[in-house]
Order: sequence, then C-alpha cells, then structure tokens
Amino acid sequence: MCEFIYIKYADLTLKGNNKTSFINSLYNNIKNAFCNMKINIVKNFDNLKIYCNNSDVNYIISILKYMPGVLYIIKAVEINTDIEEIKKASLNFVSPNSTFKIEVKRKYKGFLDQIEIKKSVAGYLLSNVENLHVNVHNPNTYLWIEIKKNQSIIYSNKTKGIGGLPIGLNGSCLSLISGGIDSCVSSFLMQKKGMKVDYLTFVTSEVTQKTIKKIIGIINRIVLTGKIYKPKLYIVDFTAIQRELSHAKDVNYRITLMRRSFYRIAEKLAIKNNYDCLCSGDSLGQVASQTIESINAINNVLKNKIVFRPLLTYDKNEIINIAQYIHTYELSITNHEDICSMFAPEFPITRPSIDKAIKNESDLDLLEIMEDRTINNVKIFE
Repeated sequence: MCEFIYIKYADLTLKGNNKTSFINSLYNNIKNAFCNMKINIVKNFDNLKIYCNNSDVNYIISILKYMPGVLYIIKAVEINTDIEEIKKASLNFVSPNSTFKIEVKRKYKGFLDQIEIKKSVAGYLLSNVENLHVNVHNPNTYLWIEIKKNQSIIYSNKTKGIGGLPIGLNGSCLSLISGGIDSCVSSFLMQKKGMKVDYLTFVTSEVTQKTIKKIIGIINRIVLTGKIYKPKLYIVDFTAIQRELSHAKDVNYRITLMRRSFYRIAEKLAIKNNYDCLCSGDSLGQVASQTIESINAINNVLKNKIVFRPLLTYDKNEIINIAQYIHTYELSITNHEDICSMFAPEFPITRPSIDKAIKNESDLDLLEIMEDRTINNVKIFE
C-alpha cells in the first residue's frame, strides 16, 4: 500500500492541446513550488499524483489549496487491484460509531462490477468496525474506490482547491495595487484565471516605508511568499505629478485626473515590459471614481492595453469574503497612507466628462513631461 497526494484538475471542459498545456503548466508550477523538497510528481491526463517521500504532507496540501488549476487535493492510497487488498485498505478510512457510503469508479472493466465491489467492501467493513453503519443519504464518510487495471486508488476526504487555470496559461498582467481590500482580491482572481500577475503601486513623499512594506506583505499572501508565483512590484514616485495635478482649475476633477495619469503610466510600463493587460480593483458604483462615467473618463487614456476589472459586479461583502479566504483582509484594513484618499477633494465629481478632463489636463503644461520622467525612474522589487 502506497500513500500519495492525489490532485484532481479544475476546468475539466478543456480538451485537446488546451488540456495538455493545462497539465504541463500545472505540473511545472507544482514542481517549482516544491523544488527544495524530495517529492516525485507524476502527471496523467485526468489527474496528478505527488509521492511525498517523507516530506511534510500537510504543508504541501496547505500550498496546493491556493494553487490555480487544482480542484481537489486528496490523501489517497494505491493498492493492487485485488478485492482482498481493497477491503483491508478500506479499513483505514472509516471510524467506529459512524456511517459511510461507498462510491466506485470502474476505469478497468475486467474486474468485479460496482455492485459486487460495494457489497464485498461494505460487508467486510461492517464485520470489522464497531458500530459502523451504511448511510446512503448523509454519511459521515464517503469512501471512494477507483478501479484501474493494475493499481487501484482509495480515499475519503477531499480538500477543495481554488480551481481556475494554472498560472502562465493565460499570459501576463500588471495589476494596480493600493494596499486596500479590493485591488488585492482582483489580483488574486486574475492569478486564479491563469495569469502571471505583477504589481504596480504609486507612492508620494508622504507615503512611508511602512505602507510599502504592507503592500509587499499583501502580495506575499497572494502568492504564498513565492510558492504560487514570484512576482515583481513596480513602485512609482507620484509626488511631482501630484503637485502638478493640484494646479488643475477644477478641483473636483482631481481624482479623475490622477487616475487618468495612473493608467497612462501603467500602460506605458505594460508596453515597455511586455504585459498583456492591466488589472484594477474597481467595483461598479462603490466610490465616486467607479461610476460608469468615471470609468469611461479614466479608461479613455488607454490606447493599446485592456483593463480587466474582475470585481466590477461584486458586492463589498463578497469581496471581503474572498479577502478573508486568501488572508489579505487583516493586512488590508490596517492604517496606511493612501495616495487617493490623501489627494481626494471634498466633493469629487461622480459623473465626469471626458472633454472636461482633457481640458483640465491641457492647462497642465508639465504633466506629460513628468509622466515620461516617472517611467524612467521606477523602482522594482522582486
């Protein structure tokens, strides 16, 4: 009897070459995550097996839970396809004073049929485990038996993964991150869909190292300190640009102009560093800068890159639930200097006009020069 970790793939609708790419990407991501551990990974068309070789199984599972592309993580055993061995191995998965139900998958049809397997294993368990009962509707334990030609597999509990697609399958993304709740969750969701997500944040002279440290801490939680992916963080000093924007004639347009500047800089960085798209934590109508009119006015500056907004239709409670699940929430709600809130006017415009935004910018003679200069002085943390 051999113990191993059994991985069930997510997004099983993938077929042909797409599925082959899925499997290879997931295999490589898991291999990289545990490169310092003595494990053996075997990839198959419908599953992946990890033989841990005395490595810490619970630690490996704690990482795999957040690995995009993984649907289920299972502690399983592999035994010879022999009914006596299957019966004895099944004893390890049920407990006295409880109930169980057997589920059989026969991938090898040359063995006993499902009913014969269920009757034989159930009878053996009921005879050898005290006060054990069958319950087909709401059992304490589901006992899965997968029959294959030479080696069969038995397991009970499944740990749910996050699903999605393996990182690297869907290109790369530059995510605008502030340190608040939303941008962290949107970055995680893009990562879950198979994108390599790197990060961009804007700081001023009033933003301390404590805030930058907080953002790095949040990113480390999203990627489990490099186990899921090893990202870059681009830090842009926005001080001079913010000072120039403060000269805008219409004070209520400041946030709109600032975000337009963010996206111009982000697009130039994305082009310079070959990112496929941008990502934002906008949720429709949540704040003044996230109305349809505001999003249109801000998005208007982009010429070559699309912005994904995975949280657009999410309620705040839904976003918080995900943040808590990925353990970024506790860090996100700690106090930090937020460049947007520090620069926000008392009455920000909620339905800005693109024409008025452009008119305000046209009066700022140094804006374009300062944005270009900023691009050349970006700090990168890896």
